[in-house]
Amino acid sequence: MFNIKRKNGEKALYLFGKRIFHFGKYSNSAIFRELNSVSSMLYVNLSASTLPPAVGFLRDIQLADLKILKEIDLVCKKHKLTYWIDFGTLLGAIRHKGFIPWDDDIDICMPREDYKRFIKSFNQSCLDNSLEAVLSSHRSGKYNLIKVVHKDIPSISVDVFPVDFCYQEMNDAQKLEFSKKIKFLTLKQAKKMKKFSSTAEFHDSFRKLSLEFFETDESQKKTKFPTVFYGVEFHHQTHLYNAFDYGTIFPLKQIVFEGVEFPCVAKPDLYLTYIFGDYLKLPKKIHAHLDTSSIRLDEILKIKKYIGD
Repeated sequence: MFNIKRKNGEKALYLFGKRIFHFGKYSNSAIFRELNSVSSMLYVNLSASTLPPAVGFLRDIQLADLKILKEIDLVCKKHKLTYWIDFGTLLGAIRHKGFIPWDDDIDICMPREDYKRFIKSFNQSCLDNSLEAVLSSHRSGKYNLIKVVHKDIPSISVDVFPVDFCYQEMNDAQKLEFSKKIKFLTLKQAKKMKKFSSTAEFHDSFRKLSLEFFETDESQKKTKFPTVFYGVEFHHQTHLYNAFDYGTIFPLKQIVFEGVEFPCVAKPDLYLTYIFGDYLKLPKKIHAHLDTSSIRLDEILKIKKYIGD
C-alpha cells in the first residue's frame, strides 16, 4: 500500500504505486520508520472493502471492460459455453460488488472443451464488430491465454483462461504438490517457445503436456468428481493452489458484479481463500496492469466514446 522508494539518491513516498510525497536526499530516517508504522497499522486494521471505487480514466477502462464481458456473456449463452468470472474479478465481486478499485481488466475461466470452441464462436456471433477473440502469448512464454480485445483500443480487454480436469480425487497436500508440478511444467515449456512456428502451435503444446502428465482423459477416469486445475499454459505464479475439488467450483452460481449477474464458482469464500489467503485484508502490494498516466489522450477519448455508445 505505502512504499518508500529510493531513486538516484532521493527518497519518495508512494501510495498504491503513485508518488505522493518527495523527501529529497537528506531526509531523517525516523520519518521513514514512522511512515512504515502507519502503513503497517492501516494494513492490519483496514478492510479492503472500505476503499472507494476507481474514478477518472481508470473507471472508464473498467466500464469498457465490463461492456466486453457483457458481449462475452451473450455469446456464451447463445452457444451454450460454460464460463465464470474468476481471480481478481471474482475477488472484486465479493469484496467490492464490482471492480477492485485499482484493477484494470476482467478475468474469466472456461472448461477446456468450451475454451477450444470460444474463439470461433465469439468471432462469428459477437454483435460488436470492434471486438475479437485472439490467442495471446507473452514474449516470456509463461503467459498464454485467449484475450477478447478491442481492435482499435489496446487498453481494454477480457482475459479468458482454460481449466482442465484430472480424474482423481486429492487431499490438500496432494493438490499442493500437483500445483507445484503444474508451475514447473509451465516454466519448462515456456523456454521452448521459439521452437514453435505459430502461436497456435505453441498453445497446443501445453495441452499435450496435460494429456501426457495428468489424468485428463475422461475415458480413464477413476472418480466422478475430478480435480479442477488451471490450464498449464499460464503461469499463475502468485497462487499457492492451482488445483481444487470439483465441488468448490461446481455447480456454478450467480454473483452480482457491477450491478449485473454473472456466473461464479460454487464456493467463492473457500476458493478465494485457497488462492489469495485472507482476501478481505488490504494487500501489501498493489498490482495494476496499466499505468493510466501513460495512456494517450486520443485513446482515452475512444474509450469514453465506446462506453457511451
